Amino acid sequence: MNIMFSQSKDHPARFGRLIFCLQYDLAAPLLSALLLCLSFNWSRGEFLAAFALIPLLAAADRVSRGQAFRQGLITGSIFYFIELHWIGQAISSYTSLPGFLINPVLILLALYLGFYFAFFSFLWQFLRTSDHRRLHIITVVLAAAAGWVLLEDMRSHLLGGFPWHPLGLTQVDMTGVKELFAYGGVRLVSALIIMVNAGFYLALENIRQNRPWQSCKAVLLLLLVLTAVFSIPPYKLPPENATGMYGKPLRTTIIQPNIQQRDKWRREKRPAIIKKMLSMSTPKDQAETDLMVWPEASLPLFLVRNRQVFNQLLRFVRHYHLYLMAGGPGYAKPTRKQPAAIYNSAFLISPGGKLQSYNKVKLVPYGEFTPLVSIFPFLDKVVPGPDYTPGTGIKNFLIAGQKFAPSICFEGVFPVFTARFFAAGAGFLVNQTNDAWFGMSSGPVQHIENLRLRALENRCYIVRSANTGISAVIDPSGRVVNRLGLNQNGSIEAVIYPRLEPTFYAQHPYLPTIIAISLLCLGLGAVQK
Repeated sequence: MNIMFSQSKDHPARFGRLIFCLQYDLAAPLLSALLLCLSFNWSRGEFLAAFALIPLLAAADRVSRGQAFRQGLITGSIFYFIELHWIGQAISSYTSLPGFLINPVLILLALYLGFYFAFFSFLWQFLRTSDHRRLHIITVVLAAAAGWVLLEDMRSHLLGGFPWHPLGLTQVDMTGVKELFAYGGVRLVSALIIMVNAGFYLALENIRQNRPWQSCKAVLLLLLVLTAVFSIPPYKLPPENATGMYGKPLRTTIIQPNIQQRDKWRREKRPAIIKKMLSMSTPKDQAETDLMVWPEASLPLFLVRNRQVFNQLLRFVRHYHLYLMAGGPGYAKPTRKQPAAIYNSAFLISPGGKLQSYNKVKLVPYGEFTPLVSIFPFLDKVVPGPDYTPGTGIKNFLIAGQKFAPSICFEGVFPVFTARFFAAGAGFLVNQTNDAWFGMSSGPVQHIENLRLRALENRCYIVRSANTGISAVIDPSGRVVNRLGLNQNGSIEAVIYPRLEPTFYAQHPYLPTIIAISLLCLGLGAVQK
């Protein structure tokens, strides 16, 4: 009888413990995901990034490594599913994928990106289980931050790369922190945020465990880091500093034609599209602009194979004595060594008749090429059309003796890749894009927010021309000084100042990765001692 009573009493207790564990296992990762979403989307939410990951760190600190991995996967998957829901609009509007498969595809993408959070959570649990016995608190914090940096780097390379929404993006408007981008890029700022989260958590945890000295060390580490950050002096912007780091002003005009995607590639629409582009680009007087910028795929034809259109554009640039930068498909004839290739290209036509071209290197996965199609045959490109061939390397354009970096759409979100243009002498960045695929969703807004980081890292002006928006001019402080909204047609005129010397980050873009590898190896080595 006693046995029966004890069993009946024990079942509710075990069930209660199970419910509590499930709630804790889900609630903490969910809270971190929601705080991250707020830190990225709330206009004053940058401070939330300082403790957004504390719930995940606390949860991973109290479970096994397998459970910690699962908690990180939950956090990352929920965060990216919320942030990337706009991709579903492109899938439903421009592919033949059945509607019932759209959400599973988005879930698959979110799970893939969530694995980076999972590996970070696993690393944190691994470091913390050794902390009480071997590791110094500073070693744990630095190794965790280094691990995050390397995971963000991996996300920039695997499967073509998708470095969307790095953690440092939350600080793009944060005074003081903004100065760090020119020294270590967005990876340095991401590392700083991880250090603050880990430091705060360890301070609170040591207070809870009645270890005040350990808590003081965590607080002192945080104060040291924050003091170093906010002691960096602000930089001057042109024209105040135009005679130092910035060169002579350059007059630019950005065209946003707002041509609908359903019309862009119809053969019968080509003459009307070219006519509209030229009509919108006509300056009011012949001394108004030096550089005219059209968006990605503004020429719906092979320019190198259409001499009539090229001559038409050449007459225009000669008449107004300006440089015209346009986008369109490029073509390479087949040879014995390789078949014919189609590129996503940018073209620069000079008044002297010289044609410079650049072929896009960083193609959009499932937009311009299809990775892992043999493993997931039901997945197709979001954007209809042929698979593009990636370009073979970076190439700066030259205008009146000044180099500048051509950037096509998605390429602007890659920090190291963009820095290589500036290390090679670029003075500013021109980004051409066509975000018409994403309609009135949050996709185009997120795209330009990620692009702003390149202005901070390279302390340069960015000129951005988008087919349906958002076209903009971004100054070296990352501030959008002029813009055209979604589904508007019009132009932006701006004076920009080319940068004369690359930033420290542009000269050493791989240094954050090298330091992170060293710190992580030191941390993992300390575990083995």
